[in-house]
Amino acid sequence: MKTVLKSRETTSILIILLTVKMLFTYPRYLIERCLNGAWLSVMVYSILALAIFFVTQLVYLKTGRTTIITQAEAIGGKILRGIVGTLVITLMMINIAPMVRAFPEAIKTVLLQNAEMLVIVAILAIGTSIGAYLGIEALGRVAAIFLPLAAFFILAFFVLLAPHFKVTNLFPFSLFDVSIGNTSSFSLFSDILVLNFLLPYIGDMKTVRRSGILAIVISGITGTLIVLAYCLVYPYPSSARFIVPIYQLARMVKIGTYFQRLESVFEFVWSISIFIYCSLYLYIICDIFRKSFDLTDYKPLILPMLIILLRLVFWEESYTGALRSDFVASNILYPVMYILPLFIGLLYMAKQRRKI
Repeated sequence: MKTVLKSRETTSILIILLTVKMLFTYPRYLIERCLNGAWLSVMVYSILALAIFFVTQLVYLKTGRTTIITQAEAIGGKILRGIVGTLVITLMMINIAPMVRAFPEAIKTVLLQNAEMLVIVAILAIGTSIGAYLGIEALGRVAAIFLPLAAFFILAFFVLLAPHFKVTNLFPFSLFDVSIGNTSSFSLFSDILVLNFLLPYIGDMKTVRRSGILAIVISGITGTLIVLAYCLVYPYPSSARFIVPIYQLARMVKIGTYFQRLESVFEFVWSISIFIYCSLYLYIICDIFRKSFDLTDYKPLILPMLIILLRLVFWEESYTGALRSDFVASNILYPVMYILPLFIGLLYMAKQRRKI
């Protein structure tokens, strides 16, 4: 397959995939379980995610630029390929569902209070469909252009928030919750599975290794800083109150008398990030389905897959109910996203050795 993603584009895609959760409800999710020591939890799981990826990329070096869908076909034929493809699509839809649900809810709460929820969802659906239709090359270029801009604004927010920091706000927290009791927070880096399906679009394994490590390190640092800044500004239990923590931080940023209400800048970064995130996921889901069932083009699948995703997202009538239902996914299904590339890859390597 033709190489369409360069190192910078691959890294930018992965960073956006891994950090977008931190722009929505994830910091609150962590704080509810780890109190104001949640920033330490992000550090711990960043290190664990990096360790798992290091092992996974060793498997990639042995299996080459083949996805687990291709490997599944080599192991068990078209039947196993279809089963693995369906499993991966299910996992990815479950993974993206909280973000798709959080975006219209947050936009309606903080920006468009009088807008109908259906209108916001329709805008998200149209933008996501267009992005997926344009393909992975276009999405990679957009991600590479947008990421430095987003990084500049987020870094500026940290600097401008410094006068509001209070070290005493970091307490109390439980080291047990940070290091052992909060296994569900490990889902933060579950999007690294997408890298497996980008392998055919990347030129060499050196780029794969470098992009994966850089993405996890940068995303871990960014996530730690976001949660740390939030905990330094708001003491517990106030820190567990706000649905979209980073928006709440953005509201506090002011520059003199004339530059206020700078949260509109954050809303821009916020919106573009989720559009890229959802477009990437919709494209990958459609491409996996195409490869799993021997179809020639992914584009006719965009609308059906989008409808299925939206039905899954709004299965629960309330956003609170959706968050409760996500607990099972975080603790049971998400770990599979880390294990699957290792498990299928090792089976594929064993199968290849038997042929020799």
